[in-house]
Amino acid sequence: MLCHILEILQHDLVTRTHTYCLQDNAEQLQEKASIFEKQAGEIRQKMYWKSKRLWIILGVSITLLVIIIIVIAVLTTRKKTA
Repeated sequence: MLCHILEILQHDLVTRTHTYCLQDNAEQLQEKASIFEKQAGEIRQKMYWKSKRLWIILGVSITLLVIIIIVIAVLTTRKKTA
């Protein structure tokens, strides 16, 4: 009888130890998840601005190209009429 009680107490102690370990692991995982979420937000914002900068450069480049083509066309037309 005493042996069974000791086994139950020992099992209870092991179960509590595992529970505390699981709680610690869960807390560590939560902290890492928070850090990951923060870093993901920073990277998302960085990539957003990188994309915007690319589109602005592309838009300006195309606009300048169109202006150069129009200027060349106008100058060519003027030389032919003059």
